[in-house]
Amino acid sequence: MRVLLLMAMVAGCSDPEDHARMASELADKWKKEPPGLATAAQSVTFHSDGNFELLTADGTSFSGTFSVVDPLVFLNPSIEQGTLWCIPRADFSGDNLSVVTFATYDPHICGDTPMGMGIQSPLEGAYDVVP
Repeated sequence: MRVLLLMAMVAGCSDPEDHARMASELADKWKKEPPGLATAAQSVTFHSDGNFELLTADGTSFSGTFSVVDPLVFLNPSIEQGTLWCIPRADFSGDNLSVVTFATYDPHICGDTPMGMGIQSPLEGAYDVVP
């Protein structure tokens, strides 16, 4: 059933190639416009070495490592060993693909992944690349 959900999700996109398939495709600094909830990520920087830094609206910062197992995006924040944030998909859009939209957490997709059970991350919605 999980495979069918993933296939349906991919089939529903206008262009299945405009999503992150590798971690290097996310390597950039992204900022949420307009700002979201206090606990939501307001900016995130993904580095080409697989590390990330994330800042929420209330000033809380997180760092750790990230990876992409197409189409899933995983973040391992250093807050507590074994924490695995799961994002079902990261889609690119806009001029020069300058917007990334992190899909809403789905426990059916993230509950049993190749990396283990994933939980909701503070990343959700659209983020613009920072020039």
